[in-house]
Amino acid sequence: MTSGKSRNQRSSNKRTSRPRTASSEQAQVLAHGNTEVQPSNGLLEEQAVAEAPGSRVPLLVGGSLILGILIVVFISLLLFAPGVVSKFFPTIGASPTPVSVVTNDVARTDGRIMFIRRSTDGKNRDIFVVNADGSDQEQVTSGIFIEGTAAWAPDGQHIIAQVSMNSVSTIARFAVGPDNRSTEQVLLTADIKADSAFPAWSPDGKKVAFQSKRDGDLSQVFVMDADGNNKARVSDGTGFDGQPAWSPDGKSIAYAGGAQQVSGAEREIYVVPASGGTPVQITNAGSSLTTPVWSPNGNQIMCLQIVGERDYKILIMNADGSNLRTLFEGGAISGISFSPDGSSVLFYNIGDQGEAVHTVTVDDGTDTSITAAGNGDYYPVWSPDGTQIAWASSADKQLHKIVAAKADGSGRRILSTGAGDDYGTSWALLK
Repeated sequence: MTSGKSRNQRSSNKRTSRPRTASSEQAQVLAHGNTEVQPSNGLLEEQAVAEAPGSRVPLLVGGSLILGILIVVFISLLLFAPGVVSKFFPTIGASPTPVSVVTNDVARTDGRIMFIRRSTDGKNRDIFVVNADGSDQEQVTSGIFIEGTAAWAPDGQHIIAQVSMNSVSTIARFAVGPDNRSTEQVLLTADIKADSAFPAWSPDGKKVAFQSKRDGDLSQVFVMDADGNNKARVSDGTGFDGQPAWSPDGKSIAYAGGAQQVSGAEREIYVVPASGGTPVQITNAGSSLTTPVWSPNGNQIMCLQIVGERDYKILIMNADGSNLRTLFEGGAISGISFSPDGSSVLFYNIGDQGEAVHTVTVDDGTDTSITAAGNGDYYPVWSPDGTQIAWASSADKQLHKIVAAKADGSGRRILSTGAGDDYGTSWALLK
């Protein structure tokens, strides 16, 4: 681990005011929720109690006749049209499953980590969840191609992800139980027949911001309820607007906007009320700015500036765009995030020697290399309390696995197991 000043701490004097497709059957499962969740046997138990000897109430002859007719009809449906019965009584025909209470104390104290696994043949990308101590790894999705952003909700019980359905980028929500298994899968943007991407949870988990081409050929920023209802555009509808990020109080959204939707195009950072209003351009860099991120206290915003190939900068400014300065520069930087206390920024950097995980202090720009370059280390995230980090690593000269360590990089341990290439980490407490 090396430590020193970043290569450039100069303050800027600029002041500013597709993918693999899933089948239509998979799309229907997402759109209507996970229909394969095992129900409890509560209904069967109630029926057993109702028919226990001595528990029946004497019926009149007419009532007995009606009851007999209903029983005959029900048995006929069960034999010759079981689909009708299962539609209204989903527990009928299901194997009784013992009801158990899962607490998962590890996930509540140290958190659990979501990651994406790319199969060895490259044909599948699925979401997995593992506890922070490496226990209880479970596969959350299967046959649903995870093509982009995926992240925990603030409650640590839901995951939002960009997936591919019939050659269209769309957004899905997955509920994950305390046992790290999927309990619900819902497609949130099934009504949009154009690409939707970069979903971001609001701080209270009640809304989702995202970019979409719903209104034209270029993406705009939208907000919807966490169940997919009440979609509304919040950007101004001109040019390209995307990569939304919520302020910590949930009142504002920062995003990158420009005339064109191509990599490297000139873009500036904008801020708009989350409830709708007039967007305000807070930078005037005249270059390609991307990936805005709010500080935990909401007083600052950082972003990436793309100067050239493997020539990026981390810029930081006040929330109104003032006091813009360079925090770090050099290499192809990605995955920037503030520590929970806002004192440091975590990121990975692809330089001439390969990928490496870094932190840089916000106050004075002190750069610390958490991992040595060339070990294939990327996609780092902070633990909820900021004392640990997790990332994808191929330091063992194999496919990437999820590892975790103390915030200084010591005490490294491997968390994920199994075949495949793991990346795209997100860490949250189960609440």
